[in-house]
Amino acid sequence: MTTISQIATTASAVALADLIEVEQGGVSKKASIQTLLRAGKTKPILTDFTATALTATISQTDTGILINAPAGITSGDLFPRVTKAPPASTFTMEAHYNAYRYYGNYTSILIFAQDTADKMMTLEALYANGERSEVNIWTDPSTYSSTPIALAMDRFPEWMKMTVDASNFTFYVSPDGVNWKSLGTSARSGLGTINRIGMAVKPNGSGSSNHAYANFDHFLVS
Repeated sequence: MTTISQIATTASAVALADLIEVEQGGVSKKASIQTLLRAGKTKPILTDFTATALTATISQTDTGILINAPAGITSGDLFPRVTKAPPASTFTMEAHYNAYRYYGNYTSILIFAQDTADKMMTLEALYANGERSEVNIWTDPSTYSSTPIALAMDRFPEWMKMTVDASNFTFYVSPDGVNWKSLGTSARSGLGTINRIGMAVKPNGSGSSNHAYANFDHFLVS
């Protein structure tokens, strides 16, 4: 199977008809190079972020940032992530991932805003007895303590967007980065002062086979 690091950075390097395999739920799926190299993305660079790897591996790939959470991860290692400071008190954060693997219930790929007390507002592509989108407030990221805010039963949203204004968080998901579906809003008062934003993979507990990863090939803050 072609690895993420072997994906060419330009469409001219390979035939667009070629297919590479992308793992999903422990099963290989196929995605076209054209999909993986879609134009209009802002490639995230690892040196622009602070990595909190815990027991995971976080690395730069040809197409973005890979967060690779191993099997056997514990609840204290719940959020392997990359973070940076927000540009202002109000902003929009948008991300896309082009390869991923989940295994076991309650595995998720997410973007988040985090306050100075480490409380997190998350927008998640979550697998829990089926694929869905979910918004949560994590009162303690080192445990499984969270409060669901919004839920949509759907296929995994490859594109996720969170808008933060003076009063609210607003959440969107999209299959293509053009047509966005709103998951609703949550009051800004749910968090304190936001000092970090970023991307993460949340593996499922300590199961011996619960290896999860995501390669984020787009992260834009405006």
